Amino acid sequence: SFCRKHSPETIEKIRQRTRAALLRPEVRQKLKAAATGRTHEKETKDKIRRNRAHAVERAKQERERARAKRRAVQDVWQAALQIPERRLALYERQRARAAEARARKRAQRGPAPRKSPEHRAKISQAIKAKWESRDYRSRQSTASRASSGGRANKWQGYEEAIRQEARKSWAKRQALIEKHKGMKEEAARLLEQATAAAARMRLHDDDSVEARMANELVLKA
Repeated sequence: SFCRKHSPETIEKIRQRTRAALLRPEVRQKLKAAATGRTHEKETKDKIRRNRAHAVERAKQERERARAKRRAVQDVWQAALQIPERRLALYERQRARAAEARARKRAQRGPAPRKSPEHRAKISQAIKAKWESRDYRSRQSTASRASSGGRANKWQGYEEAIRQEARKSWAKRQALIEKHKGMKEEAARLLEQATAAAARMRLHDDDSVEARMANELVLKA
C-alpha cells in the first residue's frame, strides 16, 4: 500500500477543476479527436452488452422486490385493520338503526286512517277552488319566480368561486415562472464563473487534463 491517496478536499478540487476544464472548447475538441477512429473489439462489445443486460435485469428485480414489499405491507395492514370488513359492518349497523327508528315512528303514529271517497272529493274541490282564485295564482307565480332567482344566485356564487380559483392558479403559475427564471439566471452565473476559472489555468494547449489539474493544485498550494 505505497500508493499515495488524495484527501477528500483534494479529490473535490480535482473534480471541480476537471469539470471546469471540460467546459473549454479546445479540451473537448482534443478529447473528441483522441476518441475518433477508436473502435471496441468484439469481446469488449459483448462484455458491455452483458453488463448492460445484467444492469437492466438487476433494476427490474429491484422494482419487483419493491412492489412485492409494498403489497406485503398493504396485506398486513389490511389484515390487521380489517378496513373493508369494518366498513361493511358499520354500514350494516347504520342501516339496522335507521330501520329500527322508522319502525318505532310507525308504531307511535299507528296506522294512517284511510280517506273516504267523499273526503277525497272535498279535498279535490277545495284545491280547484284555490287555483280559480287570481290572488292564489299570483302568489304561487311569485314564489316560483323567487325560487328560480335563488337558483340563479346560487350558480352565480359557484361562478365567482371558480373565477377566484382561476385567479389563484394564475398567481401560482406566475410565481413558478419567476422561480424558474431565477434558477436559470443562477445557473448562467455559475457557468460564467466556471468558464472564468478554467480560463485562468496557466497551461499549454498540448497538456493533458491530468497535467492541468496537477498544475492548478500546485498554483493553489
